[in-house]
Amino acid sequence: MVYTASSEPLAALETLVHVEPSELPDDLVIIPAEIPDDLKIGKINRARLPKAWNSYPAPGVLQDIGDEWLSKKQSAVLCVPSAIISTVNNYLLNPLHEEFSRINIKRKELMPFIFNKRLLKKT
Repeated sequence: MVYTASSEPLAALETLVHVEPSELPDDLVIIPAEIPDDLKIGKINRARLPKAWNSYPAPGVLQDIGDEWLSKKQSAVLCVPSAIISTVNNYLLNPLHEEFSRINIKRKELMPFIFNKRLLKKT
């Protein structure tokens, strides 16, 4: 599974909540991807999520939902709410899905990404 975010700022936040600032690699890049308008995108039904779906650590049932989506290959892309900012979305990509190759991953447009030091300072 490939985890992606709907925007660069969201990708930065998702990275910061999972990696200690001192462990951030120096060679981060943004890899743009384009999902065709006609590609089916699955969507998580928020009503199916457990009550504390955005708590930390994440409830194990979330992994079960993702595993089920992967194994059933219902779509190449799954839209899920971000646990950090629930009004925006992350997108999970299934490289084993037959339509995954239609996603245009723009490897030639890699952009170096450096966190602003103000985001990494200790309070």
